[in-house]
Amino acid sequence: MNHMNKQRIFIVVCLVLAFSAMTGWLIYSAYKSSTTKFMAGAPPLDIMNLAIPQTVNLSSMRPPAIQPTDETRYGGPEAAASVILFGNYSCAECRKIEQSIKEVVPKYSGKVRYVWRDMPNENAKYDADAALFALCAGLQGKFWDVHDALMAEQWVSSLDFDYLTKQLQLDATQIAACMADQTLIESIKNDAAYARSDGVTSTPIFFVGTEAFASYLTPNELDSKIKEFLGS
Repeated sequence: MNHMNKQRIFIVVCLVLAFSAMTGWLIYSAYKSSTTKFMAGAPPLDIMNLAIPQTVNLSSMRPPAIQPTDETRYGGPEAAASVILFGNYSCAECRKIEQSIKEVVPKYSGKVRYVWRDMPNENAKYDADAALFALCAGLQGKFWDVHDALMAEQWVSSLDFDYLTKQLQLDATQIAACMADQTLIESIKNDAAYARSDGVTSTPIFFVGTEAFASYLTPNELDSKIKEFLGS
């Protein structure tokens, strides 16, 4: 009788141990499958502060609304179409695109406006400063003068703001005060952030009417796109 009891106790203990082992394995497997794996040496990501990645096809992009503060050229509020370029002053491709814009858009006698939107390159040393400098000049009515000078400079690692201030007859005191003010630089950052939330993650991206492009259009191609939009 005692022998039978011992056998039963042994069997029960084995079953309990087997059940515990199985439960432990299931819990461990669930934990492993729900844990993010990182490459060796890579810091864990702060998931709470990680921006949601967005990949937006050019065909699904829509142009941003025109703001009263936008620097526009060739056409005013009455213009029937807009060419909007998201660019920066270290972007060689942006220069090429703007050359086509300058050649084509003025022919439309105010029916088409050109809008520049700043999206500074964070890896270019003076890009954000150049964007701020141009906006500060805009407060003196000379945004496009400075913009053209910056686009023509072809600078990469240095920029002489004092030289441009004298060359373009800007008020140096007002420029210095404006450059020290954080209001406009925050405006640039906000515009860039809004652009990224809409899928504009690199430069150049530009819109002709409602169609988005990410590469150079020749003057003839740009002209055809504008005509196509105006005729639609």
